[in-house]
Amino acid sequence: MSTPRPLRLPLVLPLALLAFVGLLLFSPAPLRAAAADSTPTAGGTGSFPITFRNDTRGAYTDAQIHITVLGQVTPDQWSYMKPDGTMARINHLDATAPGHLTKKGVGYPNMSFALARVGGTIPSPPSIRGGRIYVSLGSPVFLPVSPDDQGWGGPDPRNPTDPNADVYYDWYEYTYVHGQVAFGGNTTQVDQFGFPMASRLRQTSSGYDATRGISRTRAEVMRQYAASVGAAFQPLRSEFRVVAPRSSDLRKPTSPDVMARAGALASGNDTEKQLGAAFCAAFTRGVALDTTAWYTPSA
Repeated sequence: MSTPRPLRLPLVLPLALLAFVGLLLFSPAPLRAAAADSTPTAGGTGSFPITFRNDTRGAYTDAQIHITVLGQVTPDQWSYMKPDGTMARINHLDATAPGHLTKKGVGYPNMSFALARVGGTIPSPPSIRGGRIYVSLGSPVFLPVSPDDQGWGGPDPRNPTDPNADVYYDWYEYTYVHGQVAFGGNTTQVDQFGFPMASRLRQTSSGYDATRGISRTRAEVMRQYAASVGAAFQPLRSEFRVVAPRSSDLRKPTSPDVMARAGALASGNDTEKQLGAAFCAAFTRGVALDTTAWYTPSA
């Protein structure tokens, strides 16, 4: 999976709008993303509104779409967004506080809110580093907080007992510090694909208006993936997501595999076997990191 090109704008974002569109999942009829049509609203100096649009066409109501916003509004200190738009420092004691989340007998801080509760729009903090916005369908995500409150644990697709293993989720990443760090964001999906998301970023002062993301339906993406990859990569697809090879427990070559072109490097279709042979030869010749030298005998 390739990294989407991030959206970037100048340091000052007067009346900028970041709108999410295309939260597409199941539907009897094909779903397609459409452009958002929201009016920017003031959110204080250096802030801008983030507006979400539910394009599941009835598959999920706004009350079933959960938003979790995490980031460092103060350097080296993680915070989460409350439904009123304010940021609060993460706290492991929230795992047992009133209203906490529970799954399989384990408590988790409740750092999520339903889209319906906020009317579809939240304000971005004027300063946020390492920002991550989880969007989950039918359930919030379950994120533990470390005992020292210095970190939190994201979903782990390699762990079959992870509390989010049966949750449909995806996320958006962004960083922005008013007057210091230009806005940079993307719909990521480098580690996994949960469902199509798109984002539209608008800036009134410059006339900037761009949309990035996936416009195909989830079913279309899943079908295309199944038809495009070899047998070795089919296990990466499940009901809930497609996991990137680097984020999975997909069988990885061992040293004996490389030396003998065996195991994981000698399986799959003819094209995959040919690639395995080339990979083994490149490793043996010490040019594995330079693909331009793979087929150069003198290298």
